[in-house]
Amino acid sequence: MSWTYLIKTKNRIEFNEVFKKIRYDRSVNAIEKMENLVYFYSPGLSTRGIDVSLEKYGYEIRITTMSNEHDLSLALRLMQIISEMTKGNIFNNEGNELIGPSYLTDDFIKYSFINDIRIIFQIINDTGNTIEFPGPTRSVFIGKKLLGKNNNYEKRIKTTANNIESIFYDVLYRYDNWGIEPSIMAVESSDEYNPLKLKLVSGDDNYLVQNYDYLMIGDAGKNESNDIVLIDQFSLELIKPKYWSFIDESTIITEKMSEDKWYSFRKDCKKFDCYNEFKKKAKR
Repeated sequence: MSWTYLIKTKNRIEFNEVFKKIRYDRSVNAIEKMENLVYFYSPGLSTRGIDVSLEKYGYEIRITTMSNEHDLSLALRLMQIISEMTKGNIFNNEGNELIGPSYLTDDFIKYSFINDIRIIFQIINDTGNTIEFPGPTRSVFIGKKLLGKNNNYEKRIKTTANNIESIFYDVLYRYDNWGIEPSIMAVESSDEYNPLKLKLVSGDDNYLVQNYDYLMIGDAGKNESNDIVLIDQFSLELIKPKYWSFIDESTIITEKMSEDKWYSFRKDCKKFDCYNEFKKKAKR
């Protein structure tokens, strides 16, 4: 799960000095999220990345759920560098000072990811919810489809755990430059805190699409009417073209299609058109 470590010190260093030092022994990117908050990650390796912030008492290093061995190793090195450069002392968030390497042991680093998976899968099993995990390049969505069909919980964990990290890598890195992420159209719904999210796709481009309620299926030319065709994820799973793929619970990658193939696909979508369902949910 999530862990926070505190480096208590009166001394201050610039984050770019930390970045320069850590780059000597590993490939790391750093993004300034806001003033006094920097996000570090190992490109091509991190699943979640590490937040480091400047606080009144010193520095705070945050490790989030589903961080892998690369993230934890990075967090350990950041703690070592900052504590050495500021002559600070390291504490956990219970206020206990940590001496030597005890703050992130080899066993903790090795087993943290699978222990997180165990807890997350229990939550998903109990609630049926899909959980979003923001990563270095985009979010990854984990849900019931990825649990597997085996009824034995422990066996299900073992058979799926090895695949989860590769799913993170696919979504975050393998398909990072796959295609366009379509812009979102948010429509007020009866739930004021959760607007309906629509995204427009066509056969003219490759797309990587996530975080949507409905896909808007663009027209196919051929003097076809421009009627709106909406499709939800459940229906899309039934009729998607064979060369479109879900790369996590809900993120889908699409490939360009000829006009004829897109026309045929749009005809199939019309059989499952969710426009009337959408109108009922949309706020009038």
